[in-house]
Amino acid sequence: FCFRLAQRIVVGKLRNQRVLAARLGRRGGLAEGAGALARAMEQAEAAMDLAALRGVEGHGAVVYFRCLRAAFDPLWGFVDRNRRPPRDPVNALLSLGYSLLTQSMMTALGVVGLDPYLGSFHAEAHGRPALALDLVEEFRAPVVDSLVLWTIKQRSLQPDDFEPDETPGGVRLTERGLRVFLAQFSNKLEA
Repeated sequence: FCFRLAQRIVVGKLRNQRVLAARLGRRGGLAEGAGALARAMEQAEAAMDLAALRGVEGHGAVVYFRCLRAAFDPLWGFVDRNRRPPRDPVNALLSLGYSLLTQSMMTALGVVGLDPYLGSFHAEAHGRPALALDLVEEFRAPVVDSLVLWTIKQRSLQPDDFEPDETPGGVRLTERGLRVFLAQFSNKLEA
């Protein structure tokens, strides 16, 4: 049961990434990324165990973030997905958005009486909300990634809305930038 649930989560995540990559591909000639993600969905469906499923999900992430990188002006410095600390503004927004989405999911799980710490795809570890992390996977692309793209394309945030973080090499939003992004995130969830 747990493996099949994890499989559905990964397939759903890849499907949503494929949809966003296909939209980006129509604008930027990245149709091969959407095709690779469709093949990854088939591989996830055929996976026989959690290790194979995680491998497919990891490969899909590489393909997806390559497509996402092409959508941003090089001025934003987005080369790859990085975190702890995020080293460029796009990664700072992605990390913040994923954290906010996870907190929202934990709240929703609490409301319906489910334990956010018992998941299927993410490994259980002390203090790690595995179920919340599992359920967030499918919503990363349509909620957070699309919001980050929209925010930057609409110029709601500019490079000067970011500042160096206390962690060497990291960046974070300024107070003004944080207010803007939190308002847009809230609007996205309510839409």
